[in-house]
Amino acid sequence: MYDQCLQQLEERYKSLWDVKRNVVVNGWKVDILSRFAARHERYVLTKKAKIGSAQVDIYDIVIRVPQGLELKELLGFEQLGKDFIEMEVKPSFEHMCTEVRVVLVGSGYREETIKYAEESKYTRNYLWGLKGWSTLVFILVDVEKVAVYAHRGLKGKDSEIYMPPL
Repeated sequence: MYDQCLQQLEERYKSLWDVKRNVVVNGWKVDILSRFAARHERYVLTKKAKIGSAQVDIYDIVIRVPQGLELKELLGFEQLGKDFIEMEVKPSFEHMCTEVRVVLVGSGYREETIKYAEESKYTRNYLWGLKGWSTLVFILVDVEKVAVYAHRGLKGKDSEIYMPPL
């Protein structure tokens, strides 16, 4: 069931995201590492006269976790996300935002783990936001209950792509 969920996530990512399978990030075994990047530029008359630009990056770090993930284990994944932000984000006036989503695929999540994942959000601003910002959120995918627990900012349509197969 877990492998089927990971396969489904990979298929959903492939159309618009850069996808890598079974990679190591800061010593952590990651099942899927995916990246979506978008860049917007504004010009005056010609492309040589650029007014400004904005770069948006979204990373999903997908990891299969054991049943009954505890809060202290979730905090370890939070540190993974923070370290990933430090490693990948290059603040500049063209960088708008980077969102890192740690997607944990498992089952039997404890209530305090779900509550923490739904309420926590790490944000870091660079030069008071002039050089952009980064955010880190959790998405817990429960393959047995066929449920997704995510930060309230990702509820609804954004969290539907993480829904495990029935």
